[in-house]
Amino acid sequence: MLVVCLGYPLYFWLRRATDTNHIGGLWFDMLLALPVSLFFIIKEGGVIGAPSIESAGLVVGLGLLSALARVFQALSAPLLNLSLFGLLVHVEPLLLFLVALWFGESVAPNEWPTYIAIWLAVLVLCVESVLGMNRGRRAIWPIRRRGH
Repeated sequence: MLVVCLGYPLYFWLRRATDTNHIGGLWFDMLLALPVSLFFIIKEGGVIGAPSIESAGLVVGLGLLSALARVFQALSAPLLNLSLFGLLVHVEPLLLFLVALWFGESVAPNEWPTYIAIWLAVLVLCVESVLGMNRGRRAIWPIRRRGH
């Protein structure tokens, strides 16, 4: 969990700093991840169980959906400020969690602290974003008011 918490912001900062925060950079990232992904699918086999047409189709379909989501994420990242982008990145797992509960999944008691920590992080991002928007409005409002 700590690797994701520290690694993901560093990854997105590095992409902005190296000016690779575009669709070409995403394709390069996917090409780098492809050999590792294929290794785990072929070597371990536990990801898809006994190879079959259906399981291979599911893996390919999930890969295509995930790639499409990453493409939309890469296209929107340069257009959003980092706080809003971080909020959206954290909201997605929260929505997936709610859908899983809706489909009948349950959460073990020892897993609740992780989910609560994620929700608190999203709440802090929301509060920070609202405060930032309010500061921006107060700074701009007197200028607009004088012009009228």
